[in-house]
Amino acid sequence: MSGLYVLLFTLVLLCVLEYSHQQVENDGGCSCSCSSADVQTSAHSSGFQQGQPGKRGPLGPPGSPGQQGIQGPPGEGFSGSYGSAFNPGRSCADLRNNGITEDGVYFIKIGSISSVFQVYCDMSTGSKGWTLVGSIHENNVFGKCTQGDKWSSEEGNTNITNEGKAWTDTDIFGNVESATSADYKNPGFFTLASSNVMLWHVPNDTPLSRYKQDATLMYATDNNFLSLKGFTLQSLFKDHYSLTKHSGKGTNVIDSLINTATASAQQLTNAITSFHQYTYDPSSEATAIPDGGNDLFDNGNKIQYAINDNSLSTDLVYGRTYADFGVQIKTWPGHPFIALAHFQSTSNVNTFKLRVSSNLGADGSGSVTTYTGTLNTGNTVIYRANHVYGAGDDPSCAQVFFFMTDHPHSSDSVSTPEWENSNTQNLDDTFMVRLSQTAEPRNIIVGYMLLSKTSGSHITSSEIQTAIQRLITPLSTVLRVADVESCSSENETLSVPVNFLRGEIAEVTEAIANDFRSSFQPGFIHFRPFDENGIPRAMCPGVRSDGCSPYEACVGGINTYKYDQEFQCGDFVRDNLSAILVFYGP
Repeated sequence: MSGLYVLLFTLVLLCVLEYSHQQVENDGGCSCSCSSADVQTSAHSSGFQQGQPGKRGPLGPPGSPGQQGIQGPPGEGFSGSYGSAFNPGRSCADLRNNGITEDGVYFIKIGSISSVFQVYCDMSTGSKGWTLVGSIHENNVFGKCTQGDKWSSEEGNTNITNEGKAWTDTDIFGNVESATSADYKNPGFFTLASSNVMLWHVPNDTPLSRYKQDATLMYATDNNFLSLKGFTLQSLFKDHYSLTKHSGKGTNVIDSLINTATASAQQLTNAITSFHQYTYDPSSEATAIPDGGNDLFDNGNKIQYAINDNSLSTDLVYGRTYADFGVQIKTWPGHPFIALAHFQSTSNVNTFKLRVSSNLGADGSGSVTTYTGTLNTGNTVIYRANHVYGAGDDPSCAQVFFFMTDHPHSSDSVSTPEWENSNTQNLDDTFMVRLSQTAEPRNIIVGYMLLSKTSGSHITSSEIQTAIQRLITPLSTVLRVADVESCSSENETLSVPVNFLRGEIAEVTEAIANDFRSSFQPGFIHFRPFDENGIPRAMCPGVRSDGCSPYEACVGGINTYKYDQEFQCGDFVRDNLSAILVFYGP
């Protein structure tokens, strides 16, 4: 019987185990065949094993929809899909005339002179249908004509040319999706016959879907000027306004002033009896006169300048042109030595200094006389002169400074904060001009002459005044011409008025430096303005260049051109955070 009981007990136990096993499976648990890899040991001290995760719960509510993308071209599967790759339009204006009114990307083919290509179409501005044909973008404001600068070439300083190639050739680059993050030109730029141009200023790296929404400025021509100039910008530059350097077409004021001064040099030295013809260091990088002969200098005539509260410049190299804050400075190592600084308006220039330091070689002997005064030449002329003489047989020396403007200016506007009028050995003469911001003087010249006599002879006040008068008179003529002439005359350039569709007309000059802003007139697109060296820029977006500094606001043109050791380039002059999108329209 005991064996029977054992058998019955075993059967009952097996049934209980089977029942438990079925319950586990019905509950989604692990069967006895679960591997050790499928089971995690519980952290509780009870030693029970953790079961598998429960069933997935219901989905949560949907999130908010994302921003709608730009409309793509129509589908290609039916006859009405005008603007698709298989049924391209002839332009955005053509698509608009055929009932397509949504802004977006479409396919066009321009007659037999192009293949099918994609363009962005603005269908809602003026109900015209504007075709995006290119964009001008600066990827590195510190790299001039470097990689990515398609509109001003990528040759950089290694290949100096005198031609704006990208504006006249038939090369294409970039794509419509990245028109705000890289330069872009499609075949429409040189094939799409058009009458007007529209420009958008769109922040860099704006996605295609937001070109129009994020544009800060939008303006367009409406006088059909392009229909008279070959119907494309490529024809305009290729056939009418060549982007090549034109010698003599620019008005380089500082060069004109220096050339005029040197032409008067003989008259200046004739004003000084027994003028000492001091000698120069023959080096092409000379910044001083080590010994002017007969112990005139041990080391002298070192020139520096400073604008506003900025520190003094390094010693100027003789004969080289310098430009800073809209001021141009140049020296002439002749007889007499002449240094001139010119600027047309004060704007942000509150003070200007010229400093001349010298070891005269007088060894402490001799005498010092200081001359100050004003001259009546039709302009305000104020001068100061520091004169050392009588040091034995050493030549005498007069460091003569003057200030001239075409507006009235009082003599207290000139000071000499570092004027050594008792030391015959080390001269440290600084001539500083304070400029009135209310009177707004124009055509300002700050100048310097080095006069000298043999055998330490005294240079009289009358001789100094005569020399200044003979220099000032021809310089005044140059300034009168410069004041009425622009570097870009009407028959050499094309300025087209625009209507603003978004933004204010004054906004286009906000990115221009204050000291150049007055030389630009907002409300235009200006094609091929010249600078003072006769170098053109292709286009000034939103402004006309009325002066000689189009590089401050205009883009494109000659890739590089070397002038006085400085390389010119058609890139953005400073960090412009917007790409310029170029549209053609009817």
